[in-house]
Amino acid sequence: MLTTGFGHTCGTRVDGTAWCWGVNSQGQLGDGETSDRSLPTQVGMAADWVTVSAGANHTCGIRGDATLWCWGYNGDGELGDGNRRNRSIPTRVRAAMSWATVTAGARHTCATGTDGTLWCWGDHTRHVLADGTVQRVNLNPVQIGVAATWKTVSAAYGHTCGTQTDGSLWCWGYHLSGAPTSRAGRHTPVRVGHGHTWATVTTGDYSTCATRTTGTVWCWGTNNHGQLGDGTTTDSPDPLRVGLDTDWLTVGAGGAHTCGTMTDGTLWCWGWDGFGQLGDGKFRDQYSPIRVDTATDWVSISGGEEHSCGIRAGGVAWCWGSNTYGELGNGGTVSAATPQQVGV
Repeated sequence: MLTTGFGHTCGTRVDGTAWCWGVNSQGQLGDGETSDRSLPTQVGMAADWVTVSAGANHTCGIRGDATLWCWGYNGDGELGDGNRRNRSIPTRVRAAMSWATVTAGARHTCATGTDGTLWCWGDHTRHVLADGTVQRVNLNPVQIGVAATWKTVSAAYGHTCGTQTDGSLWCWGYHLSGAPTSRAGRHTPVRVGHGHTWATVTTGDYSTCATRTTGTVWCWGTNNHGQLGDGTTTDSPDPLRVGLDTDWLTVGAGGAHTCGTMTDGTLWCWGWDGFGQLGDGKFRDQYSPIRVDTATDWVSISGGEEHSCGIRAGGVAWCWGSNTYGELGNGGTVSAATPQQVGV
C-alpha cells in the first residue's frame, strides 16, 4: 500500500518493511535523518509493518504486534508520545492497547483499536479530536465517545470522518468540509447520509469523498477546483454523486483533487491539476472524472497535497504531480503530469 502526505510518500512492501521518500525536514521519513530523499529510504529495520499513514509533516504506522508508532513533526502532539519533541525515528504511541487502523492528518492523528474504539490526539483548535472539549492540544490519545463499533477513520487538515460497522458515516471538525447541511464546526461526530450504507471514506483539505456499498462515489465540501467531481465548482455541504457509475472500488482525496479506481482496473482523477496531480498530462483542472492512462490493472490510489500515487498489479508503485521534495520517488525533483514508476 501507498500513502501520500503534504510533500512525502510512504508505503509498506510485501516483506513487511516500510519505506518513505520526499521532504524530511521534520523527520517524517523515519530514517533518523532530516535530509530530503528522492528515492525510497527504509524506515528503521523492522519487517513487520502492517500499515502506514502519511500526514502533513508526520507519519504513523502499525506493526504486526498491533503496536502503534509515529515519527516526524510533533509541535501539536500529533505523535501521541506525551510531549512536543520532533522524532526522526518511529516512537511508540503512549497507549497500552491493540491498534487496528491509523490515519495521520495535518496536525492530528486518529486511530481505531482492535476493540472498535476510536482515539485521537494532537491539534484541537478546529475540534478535529471530537471529544467534546475545546482545549488547544492533546499530547496523548483521547477516546472519542463511547462507541466500540468504529471500522475506519480518515483525518485531513481540519476535519475527520469515519465509518462504523453498521455502515454509517460520521464527520466532525472544520465546517463545510465534513459536517452535512451546515457550515458550523462540530465538536462531536455528526452522521452523514442517513439511510445509506457506506463502505469507505477519504478526506481532503476541505472536501470529503466516500463510497457506498452500491459502488457509487459521493463527495462534498469545498469545490473551487472541481474536486467534488459533479461537473461544477459550486461548494456543497451535502454529498453529491460523482457520475452515474456503480463500479467504483477505491477513492483517495488529496489537497484539492480526488482520484479513484474502478472494478475494471481503470484509474480516474478530477479537481486541481496545477502540478499534474491528475495524471492526464494536461495541467488543467477537471470538474468531472477523467481517465489517467490506458492501464487496466490499478489496484489502489492515494491523493497527496499536490501529488498522487497508486499501485498496479504486481505491486509496482507509480506517482505523479509535484516533485519539489522528491515525493514521486523517481530519483529526481522535476514534477510530472503522467505516472512515473517509483525507484528502488
